[in-house]
Amino acid sequence: MLLAVASPHEIRADIDKSFYDKAAATVWGMDLPQFNPDTDLSDSIYKDKGAVFIARYRKINAFHDESTNVMKELITGYRNNNAINAVDFDRTMVKILDRSAIDIFNSVTVPIPKKNEVDGYTLMSVRPAFGARLIKPDGTVENINMDEALTVTKGKNNEDAEYKIAIPGLEPGVILDYFYYIDYFMEEQSLPAIKIDFFKPYPIKDFLVEISSPPSLALEYANYNGAPALKLDNTEGGVNHLSLHMSGIEAIEQTELFFSKARQMPYLYIYILNNTGRLGYVPKSARPGGVRTIIPAQLLQDIACAIKDGKYPKKSIDDAEGIMKQWKKNHPDASEREIIDAAYVALNFSCMKHNEKLSDRQFAKSFSRLLENISTVLPGRVAVTSPRSAAPVDRLIHFNDATYISVAGDSCYFPYKEPLYVPGEIPAGYDSEKAFRFEGAPYLDNLHSVAHPFTIPRSGTKDNITETISNLSMEPDHIEDLTITTTVNFTGSWKNILASAIPTGDIMAEWARFLGQKEPKGVAERNKENEAILQRKEMTKRAEIIWNCDNPKLISFSTPSLGCTPDKPTATLVISGLVPDMVSRAGNDLLINIGRLTGKQLEVKGSARKRDISIMQECADQQRHTIRFTVPDGYEVIPESVTSLNKTISSPVASFIVSAKVDGRDVVVQLVERHSVAVAPASAWPDILKVFDAAFEFNSAVIAIRPV
Repeated sequence: MLLAVASPHEIRADIDKSFYDKAAATVWGMDLPQFNPDTDLSDSIYKDKGAVFIARYRKINAFHDESTNVMKELITGYRNNNAINAVDFDRTMVKILDRSAIDIFNSVTVPIPKKNEVDGYTLMSVRPAFGARLIKPDGTVENINMDEALTVTKGKNNEDAEYKIAIPGLEPGVILDYFYYIDYFMEEQSLPAIKIDFFKPYPIKDFLVEISSPPSLALEYANYNGAPALKLDNTEGGVNHLSLHMSGIEAIEQTELFFSKARQMPYLYIYILNNTGRLGYVPKSARPGGVRTIIPAQLLQDIACAIKDGKYPKKSIDDAEGIMKQWKKNHPDASEREIIDAAYVALNFSCMKHNEKLSDRQFAKSFSRLLENISTVLPGRVAVTSPRSAAPVDRLIHFNDATYISVAGDSCYFPYKEPLYVPGEIPAGYDSEKAFRFEGAPYLDNLHSVAHPFTIPRSGTKDNITETISNLSMEPDHIEDLTITTTVNFTGSWKNILASAIPTGDIMAEWARFLGQKEPKGVAERNKENEAILQRKEMTKRAEIIWNCDNPKLISFSTPSLGCTPDKPTATLVISGLVPDMVSRAGNDLLINIGRLTGKQLEVKGSARKRDISIMQECADQQRHTIRFTVPDGYEVIPESVTSLNKTISSPVASFIVSAKVDGRDVVVQLVERHSVAVAPASAWPDILKVFDAAFEFNSAVIAIRPV
């Protein structure tokens, strides 16, 4: 029994207690008058709130170490250090005013330390710490004891994944003063990107930001969506000191429904770059040290350099070229577009066959090279864009933040990330977004001089469809289970629902079929029995989603089409099973809850029903459902239960239509829910909300039958 109970010190073997104490001494020892527990909160913006942030303080100090290092010279051949040492901490003081706010603050997570060494020489270390204290209404201060509050969450291979820290004792009137602290050491590398957001669910009285960076490092940043710019205060001691101070920031509701933090909430995005670093790629166009905001021309220069300097996966390109030569012989009448689409499949197939995992930049450049090698009339060109979950491409500040794609004619070819996409399909979040196309071949030095802006093609409702066709039958003496067979067709972004349930070997086999190739040895010899066991678990999860139920008894499933090749762009799933709790009794009548077969629909409630910012969905799309229920012998349908289902809601942005009828012994219900635009103004929200409400209400729809 004693062996099963580890002491706190054994559980927290990786916690550097002295480092946590040092961080706390640094933060608590700073003289910051804004962190005053007795601060006046009488302003109207703090009234009737669950909590108020009395103050937030973000401090980033970066140093550039270029001193002589004999040990580094022995290991790497470089005599001098070229490291960034930095401290980044975020201190917050919040007053709890209502019990509704306690759950937000009663626990936090802290990342685990990271370290990278070569032959005992440290190249990178990231050491996080956390501290908190409670200030009671009577003025007493209680420090949170990390030994008692901290637990370790395990990840893969039973390794520490994160630290979870409980904060007990929160009550209305209590003030929580806490900080996150990170110490960085990055040898020959840049700091990771730093994001400072200005939106919180409760108002903020004072928000201060201070950043110090030496002139040998490049501090490049952007302010988004109304966030203030940093002010360069001075250059004392040869160091750039920047700051900003905001007061009286009103609460911003962080709704999770159809909005993009990157496009609709104020924040700063900052890079502190060591552009003389020799670990990691630095483009030739990188700027020297200093403070600056980046303009599109500078970004495009960096991107052009990164494209030109990128490596080709020679083995995969050569293999794909050979496949395409044979494919063109086998398809002498193929159009230019069909050839380019087949080349896209061939490159994906070859990369996976040779286990060459490419970044999106590498893939875009490689696809351009492949089209050149097989002599297509339309050249493949590299382009960059950005999804709605990130800043627009012309507001990015780092070449790695862009999404790299290929363009041939008027079609866009996105890197292989979702396995069931076919050539030319636009992934969710990218349609109608800004982009830049580099007109030259991706190995040209002057690539940046011919970057033309364009817009990613719009993805309409016809491009992103989920269609279900369900046939229901039942035995009146066994109403606990309803037998259902459903065929589901997915196109576009809806195929993501199915993607992770399809074994990679099946996708490779389908690509091989399309290309006229043999299955690679590893695919042909894979353990299909184990795959089938895992796939049944995944398909059961899909059945729960499609039938909106718990623990269905899956009888069979099949995927007649995977939707990953140009000749079969629609993914099809057929599932059959027994679904519990879909039939209930009302006296002698039976009620069949057919509304569940549209899947679990979104319920919009509470503060989310009001909206004053634009709506950003991933894409325009539609759901189409056909439900056919066969009335069992000895029963008849109650007509009113069918006719009452008919409904039509229509607007330019969204529509919901139900058509129900009796067809002999069958009841047939057809439903269409359509969202016509991905981005809509706040004024369209009432029309969109009507559709969501109708879809959620339909989840409870029933057909009633009675004994004859």
